[in-house]
Amino acid sequence: MGNRSQLPTVYLVIVLVTTTLPSNARSGVSAHPNDDVLVLTNGNQLTGRLTRIDESSVEIFHSSMGQVKVPWSGVDHAEATESEWTIVLSGNTAGAHSRLTRGTFRFVTGLLDVRIDNEAVRLPAGAAILLQKAETRQLSKQEHDAGPPTPPTAKPSSQPALSKFEIGVNAPQTVVDGTQSQETFGGNVAAFYRPQPLCGPASWYTAMFLSAAHNRNWKVHSAANVTDTYDADLSLKNQISKGSRTSWVLVADLFGNSSLGVGLQQSYGGGLSRVLYTNTCNGKSQHGIVSVAGSATIRYLHERLYAPGTSAEFAGLNFQSSMSFTPLFKDKKGNQVERISGDITLWTMPTLNDIRGIQTGGQVTISSPLTSSLSIALKEEDDFINNAPKAKRKNYLKSGVTLTYTFPAPPH
Repeated sequence: MGNRSQLPTVYLVIVLVTTTLPSNARSGVSAHPNDDVLVLTNGNQLTGRLTRIDESSVEIFHSSMGQVKVPWSGVDHAEATESEWTIVLSGNTAGAHSRLTRGTFRFVTGLLDVRIDNEAVRLPAGAAILLQKAETRQLSKQEHDAGPPTPPTAKPSSQPALSKFEIGVNAPQTVVDGTQSQETFGGNVAAFYRPQPLCGPASWYTAMFLSAAHNRNWKVHSAANVTDTYDADLSLKNQISKGSRTSWVLVADLFGNSSLGVGLQQSYGGGLSRVLYTNTCNGKSQHGIVSVAGSATIRYLHERLYAPGTSAEFAGLNFQSSMSFTPLFKDKKGNQVERISGDITLWTMPTLNDIRGIQTGGQVTISSPLTSSLSIALKEEDDFINNAPKAKRKNYLKSGVTLTYTFPAPPH
């Protein structure tokens, strides 16, 4: 209902424990052996895939941050492994393209110091080096020794995997507390196409989210209280201009909650979305990754409420903000790793033609990676509908512990 599908975190969720009161998966536990390494002047390390090196900066693709550009003033040196490289001068390829087993790059006294497989390489003034991970095929000795065959056709993309999927199952469970009992089960499914990188523009980012849950709680010799909920979101985002992190967004949403007295609410609209702040794109995320995003959309709403409520139509404005923070720690090898993260999402939707239709909500998530694909999270979610029918609640709070599996796993 609060456009959860617009959030950048993509994962598969299996709910372990859920308690209902009458509504990102990150990885990076260890570096991949073939990761390139960017060693900063403060001793921190950033792992990923080096893509470009010139006299002003080094560019590296990180699985969580996307494409990161770091000036040499903040870099001690860069190390590349098992990559193909070529030299570019004034926008034109100056040589062919060959493979390196290990390359080291420094910027010393105003000049690039390049060593490829323990041999020094002299570069023309103003030259840049493009790198991409080597293909699995073996180069012949002639190809390897030829020195920079055919240049790369394009700069390595800063886009993450084109598609990600999420499936969640609330396993049937029973909780007994004295004379009160509760049963909960449900599930969700989601699909994401071209997820937006944190440091790059949205390019036809499409997200779909479907969820449903059934909760029944009762006391001995009393009638059971049953709550059924469902939610469906579909969104499409694309950059408003080439390279812009501001995107136009189209949204369609279906929502129902028997506790709130909402049989079916349809919401359709469009507006703007943007990553407002992040400290990752300039290499300054020394102690943690911080990002803030926001969106504003205009909506048409049609509600069908439980009796004694009736159907209603509204024009509304939906404002949403989200903030995430991931502290960075060092493993035994000195690589920066993510061990815990927190996300907060808040949204509100005042209705223009009748202020009594205002809605608001939010979600807090604290998660911790267990492996490169698996993490555990604690979630708390709240939805408020002001015009809920009489005898129905206006507020619905849900909390749970979730096990999150991301597939495909984030690239290393």
